[in-house]
Amino acid sequence: MTPGAASETLDLETLYRAHGHVVLRRARQLMGDEQEALDVLQDVFTSLVRSPGQFQGRSSFTTWL
Repeated sequence: MTPGAASETLDLETLYRAHGHVVLRRARQLMGDEQEALDVLQDVFTSLVRSPGQFQGRSSFTTWL
């Protein structure tokens, strides 16, 4: 991710738009409950807001997921 809050927000938005549906679909399969799946989706991307360095871009984002 590039330095700066605006860039990180833009990157996170792009990642969410590109991969959020994948996270939600998988969470639905694992959780078996729509609300819990939505909570997982939020937790995954909230963790990136709190600690963006956890995805360092050394592999694809789907690998990180």
